[in-house]
Amino acid sequence: MAAIIHPVGTDIPATDAYEFARHHGVEDWFDAFVIHPRTGKDRVEAGEPLKQREADRFQRLQLLIERATQAFGDESKALGWLTRAQYRFGGSTPLDCAAWERNFLAVLDHLIRIEHGIYA
Repeated sequence: MAAIIHPVGTDIPATDAYEFARHHGVEDWFDAFVIHPRTGKDRVEAGEPLKQREADRFQRLQLLIERATQAFGDESKALGWLTRAQYRFGGSTPLDCAAWERNFLAVLDHLIRIEHGIYA
């Protein structure tokens, strides 16, 4: 199961965030929605943490991976679901949809429904 590496409200070192994204195969999403690669490289070299907005998106990523893994019982199945375009999310992937805070709860709600066997 994917473990959340930093609790809410803590400084998240950019190096830890990049390692998490790399480990889970979501580097492209991370670069597009959390932090621009050049900015991230600068932060890693300087040993700086993510800014608050970046940390918020990163923590949403961690939570979705954790909840999807619980719902599907397997991390590879969870990552497959999160990164596959779906009609329910307007043809976007659940991960892309959840990049925006207003859609994050809808994706999380759908995962809870899957976990409890409610597909409608």
